[in-house]
Amino acid sequence: MSPEQARHVLGLADPYGPDELRAAYRAAARRLHPDRPGAAADATERMVAVNLAYDVLAAAGAGGPAGLTGPARPAGAPTRPTPHAAAAGPAVEVYDDGSLLVEAPADETYECLLEAIESVGDPTYVDPDSGLLQIIVSSEGEGPCYLTFSLQGRASGTEVFSTIERLDGVAAPDPGPILAVLAERIRQG
Repeated sequence: MSPEQARHVLGLADPYGPDELRAAYRAAARRLHPDRPGAAADATERMVAVNLAYDVLAAAGAGGPAGLTGPARPAGAPTRPTPHAAAAGPAVEVYDDGSLLVEAPADETYECLLEAIESVGDPTYVDPDSGLLQIIVSSEGEGPCYLTFSLQGRASGTEVFSTIERLDGVAAPDPGPILAVLAERIRQG
């Protein structure tokens, strides 16, 4: 997708800045999200296009319009600064089965995870009462995937289970690299 096409998808005029880009993305997501009542049959495809448009324009911003900074967000590559860089987060263990153990209560773990996922993808479903989060992630050579997290409180902290599924039905990639990035972001606070 070219930057011109991406601007068209998001309804942005040139020049634009980071605030306009985020506002246009959020407005498009609210309008087109497949989980909203009365969503169109092609809402998932439209939301994938919106996410891709955001990534294209964020990448163009490295030397592009209105002083945007930061590259696109391929899976595993953080692009946004940690808001609380001075604070240390909870300890996190990453397991080969696609789960994390976070040494924090479930509500704190949920908030940490919600903040950390912005570095790897775009939230598509957020339900703190059920302990569920879903994001769309993409990486080079892979199509877009849904990555879903389910939190379960344990005596030693909170276990975060993950499942990954490609939108096109092809076999999904290993979520391990994404989980490693998320674990590091959570540790950083």
